[in-house]
Amino acid sequence: IVQNGSVSLEQLSANVHGLLLKIRMVTTENELTAFLEEQGTHPKLMQLKTHKKAFGDCWVAFLKLPLTPVQFKQILLQLDEHIIPHMPNALLLADFLTDSYNAGGLTSILALNGLFTLMTEYN
Repeated sequence: IVQNGSVSLEQLSANVHGLLLKIRMVTTENELTAFLEEQGTHPKLMQLKTHKKAFGDCWVAFLKLPLTPVQFKQILLQLDEHIIPHMPNALLLADFLTDSYNAGGLTSILALNGLFTLMTEYN
């Protein structure tokens, strides 16, 4: 895994994927405000829109990395419930889902759920 003092791209991708799957977005401004007021954070951070943008940017950047087949399947299984609803612009996932569908096999079947969600709820 460690090559010349650095972590391999596969291990980096696995670590980032693990972290992103642990994030659970709040669904209302009130939930976010209640949590952040306890922390004494900056007012801009208290906006749900700001958190959704950061969440979406992280996922879009992550999906550009080379992914293992296991990561692909895990992501596709979680997209419609845990990722798409919290994206400020869910259509940014269209290319990822189309490429996943074009991969064939089980990956294509898993991608159909995300594509269906995008077409019915975000288009």
